[in-house]
Amino acid sequence: MFIPLSFAVFSLFHVTSCNECWTDRLREVPKEFSAPSCSLEDSLVEWANVDCGEQVQTYEFGERCKTGLGGPMHSDIRFTCCKPVEEQYPEPQIEELRNESERAFEMLKLYLNVFDNITASKERGDKGMVAYIVEHELVEFTKYLAEIRTDKGKQKQVHDSEKFFNKYKPGTVVTKQAFRHSLKEYLFHQATVRMTISFEVILSLIEKEHVLFSKEEKAQLRNDFRHTKFNYAWETATMSPRNDLFPELESEMHQYYIDILKLSTIGLSSNELTFFGDSDSTEKLIQLYEKVLKEERWTKQGIITSMGMFAIWLVTAVVFVGITSVCMWARNRKVHTEVDTRDEADLESQFSASDRCSLLGSASSV
Repeated sequence: MFIPLSFAVFSLFHVTSCNECWTDRLREVPKEFSAPSCSLEDSLVEWANVDCGEQVQTYEFGERCKTGLGGPMHSDIRFTCCKPVEEQYPEPQIEELRNESERAFEMLKLYLNVFDNITASKERGDKGMVAYIVEHELVEFTKYLAEIRTDKGKQKQVHDSEKFFNKYKPGTVVTKQAFRHSLKEYLFHQATVRMTISFEVILSLIEKEHVLFSKEEKAQLRNDFRHTKFNYAWETATMSPRNDLFPELESEMHQYYIDILKLSTIGLSSNELTFFGDSDSTEKLIQLYEKVLKEERWTKQGIITSMGMFAIWLVTAVVFVGITSVCMWARNRKVHTEVDTRDEADLESQFSASDRCSLLGSASSV
């Protein structure tokens, strides 16, 4: 992107004169204006005003391509537009996501308790109790399930990551603040989708007697996570040409990315979240959820924490080491005892032989 030095200095002067200013070069006139790449100056200024939302404060045309009946024609235009940042970019409601994640977690525990009761009632053949539980204790859960599935349908219709980041192609006019806000907004949206999908997967695992997925189910899970995985927005943003202009955004957004990831994933420890940034996280995620259920973490008391598992592992390890040490000590003691016994026997045999030799010598001399 080539910008004359005089224009860069001119733009820098204006950047300091308002809350937010940005300068960029348009490579082509948008198609919706039905203008050829070589356009009249009035047409280019009109487009700049529409894009800015107000009268542009400064503008400069690129190289003249030809002269028409309406005057000089150019292939592009450079302009500066100023808008207040504070009113334009509200922060995503992180607390809302936190509350929704906690609600989803509680609903899963509630359903697991009810599911266990239903299973026990079925085993006893008590159909009346099964019907009562479904009718009275699953009301809130059923309502919640309907809500998230309706919201999930809306989310798929409203958000399209390809379209969302399409406006950040080279030549697009965008501020650093706008890029940061859009990335946060999209990561926030992906967090909500990730939480919903996580809820659905764990729910399906609870309902299964054995943690086994059919080929079709695995394909569906992969498809869901491929289109809703958290790092999709992050990868798209870091690969965007805009990232070359704002390299500090990656470090600035990293903690936000990690925090929002933890908020949206239900019932998993921080260590188990480490691979969620990997491009091959889909298969690992399926395996992890299988592991969660296989280890029976989902109990009536809640999920067994990683610290609890570590404590159990540590106690087991100490006991194992203690038993092993005692066994080795006993074995070594036995070996030493056998060696001492053999040494005494050897000494006795040697002593007996020398006695016999001396006796024989005495007899021969006589």
